Amino acid sequence: MKKINGWSISSDEMSPTFLDFVSNNKLNTKWWMEKCKPKYFFTNFFRDFIYPEITHSPKRTCIDVGASYGFVTDALAQIYSNVHAFEVCPSTRDCLIENMKDYENVNIHHGAGSENKNINVWQYEGYSGHNSVIENDPFSKIHPTHMITKTTGKIKTIDSLNITNLDLIKIDVERYEIEVLEGAKKTLLKNSPIVIIECLENLSDVEYFLTHLGYHRKKHQFDDHIFIK
Repeated sequence: MKKINGWSISSDEMSPTFLDFVSNNKLNTKWWMEKCKPKYFFTNFFRDFIYPEITHSPKRTCIDVGASYGFVTDALAQIYSNVHAFEVCPSTRDCLIENMKDYENVNIHHGAGSENKNINVWQYEGYSGHNSVIENDPFSKIHPTHMITKTTGKIKTIDSLNITNLDLIKIDVERYEIEVLEGAKKTLLKNSPIVIIECLENLSDVEYFLTHLGYHRKKHQFDDHIFIK
């Protein structure tokens, strides 16, 4: 683990997107409100894509599934009264815990899925953003030289938390979207939160699932989509 600008990240992290962000945005500041260069992906992603959708909606409780180091969680924690952050990769979650330690309104969990169980996690050396519970993830074929380490993580259903007053759920889980949604079906029906979800390959399946819960897709930016009722 290493520290950059207050952020704790894996000592072997090499992702240009992640390194650019932590080098130019301090932890626990309203970084999304500052002018920035387009290359700082997370700043623009939150400021231009997420923030306009939540500005005029209630800000009671939100969920961040696939929280990684907590870049988006950091912003959500400054806006929402309660935040539940899920991260299945043990080493990344250790960094997340360190980054969120000063927030009393952030609850950190293991991964989210369609049932409560242990699960294999494939970690990509230097590129934690591609860690996945999917074996033979396409990233491994595009970058076959990156060392992959298999470890064990834990997942549980979002429904098992019995969350109320949920206003937003953000999901970024590297092709594990349907399993997460299946484990959150009751929560989605009960609360009707805004759903922000990354879909790399299975958008049609995700849209089918959410449509049957009364949602429609409002807008998208690259692989990220916003669904509302």
